[in-house]
Amino acid sequence: MTRSWRIYPDDKRQRSLCRLIDDYADEALAKVIKDYLGEASKPGSERNEDALAKYRTLLEEQLANLNNLLESQNFLVADRYTLADISVFSFLKILVIKGREELLSRYVNLYRWYKNVQARYQGG
Repeated sequence: MTRSWRIYPDDKRQRSLCRLIDDYADEALAKVIKDYLGEASKPGSERNEDALAKYRTLLEEQLANLNNLLESQNFLVADRYTLADISVFSFLKILVIKGREELLSRYVNLYRWYKNVQARYQGG
């Protein structure tokens, strides 16, 4: 009998961590990405370069934290794909769609993880 895929890990501590990362993605990561892309997309005359630098620094801190988390593991929580991966991927995908993939590519572990998750969505 094959076991169906579940969105949360079985272990209660990992399940709690999964929920925390999901909340982090929705609340913190999403805001940093929105602020950065919002300022970066303004025409040069309207762009506040100090604000853009601040948002980029905050974004890079988040990317570095995720990169560190993925240093010795293939997924954000447990040893399998969970809601945490879905949530974080969804927001990072916005960076790629908006032409900012170079930001991710500088973080080796995070970029490896991103490409692996992306392949899941593309069926390969």
